[in-house]
Amino acid sequence: MFSTTLNHSLALVNTHRAFPLICGLIAPFSYLAGNRLGACTFPEDFLLAYTFLALLWIAFMDAIVAINKSLKYTAALIEHESKDTQTCSHGVRWRMPTLFT
Repeated sequence: MFSTTLNHSLALVNTHRAFPLICGLIAPFSYLAGNRLGACTFPEDFLLAYTFLALLWIAFMDAIVAINKSLKYTAALIEHESKDTQTCSHGVRWRMPTLFT
């Protein structure tokens, strides 16, 4: 169920090229909060850990956007193909001839 909500919950990230970068820079602050609450520990140099986590999150968010765009493109191709083909009564699919291309 969770995976079906990702496309809707991250819709804002897909609207602009800078959003994955911004989200990637903000996301590691939750680890800082977890460190303050004692849920995780970092080495003495938090800036190094923050930089590493930010780079990982930027790559992760950029990959999510790329995968989402790829899936939308594939879905559009499938929808376009299904509009151009017809199925006969005995189950054979054939492409409708196009007069104007």
